[in-house]
Amino acid sequence: MPLLRTRTIWIGLPLLMMAVGTASAQQAGLPAAPDLRLPGVDDLAEGEDGVRDAYVMSGATSNTPASRQQAETVRGRAVPRRNPVLPQVPARLEQPPALPDQPGITTSSIVPEQQFPPPPPPPPAQADTQDGGLRLGAFILSGEVETGGVYSFRRGDTREHAIGLRSAPDLRLTSNWPRHELQFSARGEFIAWNRGGDDARGNLGATLRLDARRDTRLRLAVDYGVDDAGIGSSGSEGQHEVDSTIALEHERYRTTIALTAGALRHFERGNAQDYTQPHVSLRGRLRTSPALAVYGEVGGDARLYDEKRDSSGIKRNSLGGYVEAGVELLRGPIWEGRVGVRLAGRHYKESSIEDFIGVGGNGNLTWRPTPHTEAGLEAAFSLEDDAAGRVRNQTVALSLRQQLRRDVEARGRLEAENNDVNSGNDVLTLRASASLAWQIWRRLWLVANYGWEKDLVRGGANSQAEHIVGLGLRQTF
Repeated sequence: MPLLRTRTIWIGLPLLMMAVGTASAQQAGLPAAPDLRLPGVDDLAEGEDGVRDAYVMSGATSNTPASRQQAETVRGRAVPRRNPVLPQVPARLEQPPALPDQPGITTSSIVPEQQFPPPPPPPPAQADTQDGGLRLGAFILSGEVETGGVYSFRRGDTREHAIGLRSAPDLRLTSNWPRHELQFSARGEFIAWNRGGDDARGNLGATLRLDARRDTRLRLAVDYGVDDAGIGSSGSEGQHEVDSTIALEHERYRTTIALTAGALRHFERGNAQDYTQPHVSLRGRLRTSPALAVYGEVGGDARLYDEKRDSSGIKRNSLGGYVEAGVELLRGPIWEGRVGVRLAGRHYKESSIEDFIGVGGNGNLTWRPTPHTEAGLEAAFSLEDDAAGRVRNQTVALSLRQQLRRDVEARGRLEAENNDVNSGNDVLTLRASASLAWQIWRRLWLVANYGWEKDLVRGGANSQAEHIVGLGLRQTF
């Protein structure tokens, strides 16, 4: 009996304190204590206590299928569920939902297929390239051709008043291959006069470059040159030369070495100066900076005449050699070319003829201070055998090209050629030319030319001057 009282006190005291606290909270306006009733069980009506007791005792508060079915059929009456079971959602859809069939709406209109542009058409047979020139299949034609009429005046000569037809091509046909290169070139000046003979100066060449490796190249070249009469002369025999060469070039780091061998054939009309000249040379270049390099070259040749002796019985064959050193300016937007000094000599088979030695400048240099201005310097030195004797030949030329306007261009050239003959008959030839061109079509220019030439012989004898004026058309490629 005392134990029962103690349990009653311990159970009733908390209930009494909870009732007093709830009443005090309602009077003070505080929120009521949270509802601790079981969901789905305590919501049943007051008359359904038996059903509630059976629902709790049956274990239907669990979320198993058996408990849910048992709770729904307790005493044959349906019991409402607070939390219905939701259907399982798949992790991903195996197929996209079908689009409704509506007129004017299709799958392709909503999700268009990826369209690729058609391939570009092949380039036409003749099209302008970015670097200038005319595309001819696998080749590119560049350069210009100038044709027109000329008038010459030379006092005291058969060509005192002469009219001629002039043609001056400067063309290059270069292959457009990813490897190797084949190039044909034609450059010169040809004038057909109505009296006093014709003039022809120029050369034709062909060069094949084979890229054996990235740093090794093989070059095969054939060149034909002619110098017949020159400007203003008449009745000259003319000189013709055919030169064939093969060169092997190898580049290693900043050093380039080239070995060249070939043979030159020289012949003249009506003269016994025909000879064959095999030659060989070795050239080395060291690149000191991206824009500058120094080079050295050494070479030799043997001049073998068809007629071993001249009319006096003197042996004519000889051996020659040269050494050249200079500076090379690699291709750039402003400077390009090379300038060097050459020391050349020739030893004659005839013991009575002394050795012949000379020093001169050799090279070419191009300067482009502005996009509309280009200036050039050319120099060439050689030792020659002439009917008059041994000759040191030195040629220096200055050229200028200026774009005055978008459609107006001016050109000028000054040239001096000195022939130092051991016999004392030295000849200094001066040449000057100027031209003014006006563009009348996209690649067609109207050109006016003027040329002047004068020979200065030691002592003032036989000095002659010639003036040539011309008008023609220039076609550029």
